[in-house]
Amino acid sequence: MSKIINYCKIDGLELSAESVRDIQIINSKLELGDMLATMMVAAPFVEIFSKKMKPHERIETISDYDWDTFANALLAVPTITRNRVNMIAESRALDTYGKERQFWSCVEKASR
Repeated sequence: MSKIINYCKIDGLELSAESVRDIQIINSKLELGDMLATMMVAAPFVEIFSKKMKPHERIETISDYDWDTFANALLAVPTITRNRVNMIAESRALDTYGKERQFWSCVEKASR
């Protein structure tokens, strides 16, 4: 929760129970996005290096791997995560008022 609150720090801010819950959901989505990116990075290496094969076959497997699709998929993870955060923040900004609305507007703008 501290990253979001520190980035969008507003003096005297008191968050509702719903906002605290949604910050926890956002943190969970950020953590899952990081885990997904980590697993995606490992996948081709496991696929390529876990099989027994001769060195020249391994080199061929590496060169034949669809690295462009892999890169596009990996680059999409932060965008998807940011969009999910933005959807939550946008909804909370519409449902709150005062300093809490200022906070969620900041989160919404930061996640565009």
